[in-house]
Amino acid sequence: KGKYTDKDLANVHSKMIAEIEKVGGRIDGIYYCSALTEEDIRRKPGRGLFDDILRDYPDIDPAKTLMIGDGDVDMNFAKNCGIKGVKIDSLKKEGDKYYWVEAN
Repeated sequence: KGKYTDKDLANVHSKMIAEIEKVGGRIDGIYYCSALTEEDIRRKPGRGLFDDILRDYPDIDPAKTLMIGDGDVDMNFAKNCGIKGVKIDSLKKEGDKYYWVEAN
């Protein structure tokens, strides 16, 4: 929360999209909440972002939807939305340095 600048986040999203496209995948949209307070219903693990996605993509079937994330909050978000969650390794940032953290 508040650890990434908009530029940092754009860089992560660009890299993620490029890697997925390399293997023939696609990303239809990226949703995130930049609010710094827990009261915003769009902040994970609340389901507000998922409700936004369902509004924007009404053909989405939650039973066929997958949340890929690197933290417990992501897995709690998946549970709250009634969708499957998969926890992956993640790139973390401290100061100007990045490092990998393995999923457990």
